[in-house]
Amino acid sequence: MKSVVIDPFSHLPEVPDLRDQIVIDEYKPVYSGPYSCVYRGKYQRNGQMVPVAVKILNRIRNKEPESMLRKLQRERRTWGVLSHPNILPLYGFVDNEEFFQPGALVSPEMVTARRC
Repeated sequence: MKSVVIDPFSHLPEVPDLRDQIVIDEYKPVYSGPYSCVYRGKYQRNGQMVPVAVKILNRIRNKEPESMLRKLQRERRTWGVLSHPNILPLYGFVDNEEFFQPGALVSPEMVTARRC
């Protein structure tokens, strides 16, 4: 009998791929942690450059690339359907291995009085 793997997140809608629409302002993170780094960037949206936060997952030692991609897909699908006043919306993701390995998530930049 053949086993079947069911993806519990497959029913969630896909979020847009923003490849070629995102520019990182400077490769100095505003936040850096064990799982990811967040950079300031710009998103070309409706003819305007919108300030965004670009969350790039860190490569984790001893983790298979497929495992990292599954985590990224799960996070982007889950975050993409959330709607709450305390959660920033997810604009989309960037799947460009040349610059954003293994991937990046893009949301509005949260402007606060104090920066990291």
